[in-house]
Amino acid sequence: MAGIHSRARSFDWLAEAYERARPGWPAAAIDALVQRLALDERSTVLDLAAGTGKLTRELVPRFATVIAVEPLDGMRAVLERVVPGARAVAGTAEAIPLEDASVDAVVASEAFHWFDPEPAVAEMARVLRPGGGVAALYNRYVPPPERWHEELRMVFEAHRLPSDDIDAFDVRPWTQALAAHFPDVREDEFDPVPV
Repeated sequence: MAGIHSRARSFDWLAEAYERARPGWPAAAIDALVQRLALDERSTVLDLAAGTGKLTRELVPRFATVIAVEPLDGMRAVLERVVPGARAVAGTAEAIPLEDASVDAVVASEAFHWFDPEPAVAEMARVLRPGGGVAALYNRYVPPPERWHEELRMVFEAHRLPSDDIDAFDVRPWTQALAAHFPDVREDEFDPVPV
């Protein structure tokens, strides 16, 4: 599919390893998105850039319909195998293959930094029903305050990718795009799920 960043494409052949290594999502985070977005068991939820379904599997038992849009064939194949209760569809955030006003919520986990923010958020707004909302979930590693962690961070910083590449920690582009369409942007933190 056009428009997929070359580094994002690398996940396709690593789909099985991604499935084994990525942490899941704490129930408190799912509870918060249910409450914040006023969802219930009748809701239709879109998991955008669903990957192997780490979040999708938490959504399926809670909602009537879960649609998982994932552009990469390898990731989508794992998703279809491990979360058969979801409807898996090929597509991107910038060209969501759904009808206008067809979902109650759009969620994206570990993915917003791969999107072209403005067209992606416009597409989210297009597929949302009136009163619907968007949730972005991220797992963030917080290292313990040990000297070797700081040394490792310095080595990483010295070998960073070019400044015009994707930075998963730079939330400004997508939070600004979200705020333009969804002015009530809020942030919560939850204890992680052990890997």
